[in-house]
Amino acid sequence: MPKHDDATSMDLGLGLWEDLDLREYVKWKRAYPAAQRLLSLDARTQFSSLDAIREKCEAFGLDGKLFLDAVGGENDRACEELALQLIEHVVRRMDLEAAGETHLTGRGKVIPESLINEIAMLMLESCAEEDVPPPFSLCILLRAQLERIESPNSISKETRAKDLAILLYASDSTLSTREVARAGGVHHTTVSRWKKDPRFQDKINASGKFSNIRRLLDRMGTKEATKKRAPKQPPTKTS
Repeated sequence: MPKHDDATSMDLGLGLWEDLDLREYVKWKRAYPAAQRLLSLDARTQFSSLDAIREKCEAFGLDGKLFLDAVGGENDRACEELALQLIEHVVRRMDLEAAGETHLTGRGKVIPESLINEIAMLMLESCAEEDVPPPFSLCILLRAQLERIESPNSISKETRAKDLAILLYASDSTLSTREVARAGGVHHTTVSRWKKDPRFQDKINASGKFSNIRRLLDRMGTKEATKKRAPKQPPTKTS
């Protein structure tokens, strides 16, 4: 349990077990820099939340006991192992996205990013409460998640294709769904679904135009067809 002085909460007009928002926490910490606490000190709420997260972990193939040991602050090796397993899930997501797969979370293929982040933060908070350094695997996991948020490379293939479709339609509204789909590398039914969304049309109307966009698409299609038709060169004989 975090160190906590009842008087410090009372001085701020807060009950001992009352949660703090970010503004209240900053005020409390500035007033009592030596004291430590989390935003929530309600043990019942914490246990209920941990149990719900444990069930989610088990649904995605993670060991529920490993999770509880890792966030309980009593097993450093459990924290290291869980962080490593979560890194493996991050790598799996990256591989699937690179292969062009979409809707990974909805299809149950990967752990939701929000769940990975929540587990990582619980482990970090546990390390802080126990006054022990976080394992390197946890640090690497947190850095990987932050870089995925900031890096353009973390944008899914469908999102990039959708942005391209907006630009194409803004430049030439007569383009067919198949032409746009081919340029973005997605199925034409996906483009048809986008076009039914009013927000998609709003973005098209707000976008700038490129001239000769159809000529560019035709050229792209010609290059692609040329690649497919190009005959294989026979191996050269060496004497």
